[in-house]
Amino acid sequence: MARVLILEPDAELRRLFALQLSSIGHEVADDAGADPDLLLVEPASNAMFRRALGMRHARPDLPIVCVSISEDTRIARDLAPSSFLVKPFPVDRLRAALAEALAPV
Repeated sequence: MARVLILEPDAELRRLFALQLSSIGHEVADDAGADPDLLLVEPASNAMFRRALGMRHARPDLPIVCVSISEDTRIARDLAPSSFLVKPFPVDRLRAALAEALAPV
């Protein structure tokens, strides 16, 4: 499966996402020097958004799935995410969003 870097400011949610990702067969990338296959990012956090945007510019083909407390999808427009999920959401929606993002073009 895929190596996923979680860009989420809340430590408890990072742990939850890591557990969910592992349970559906994905590897969680180590934040330090990670070379992920996909980003899972909270765009409502300026720090996470800026980091994701930098990675998007460096790797335009990097799949991004946004998971946000905000329902305003415009905050993620510059990231060009393949999916935008509003928290909270069931793990099945996360699984489907990851599958869609990682599907061959």
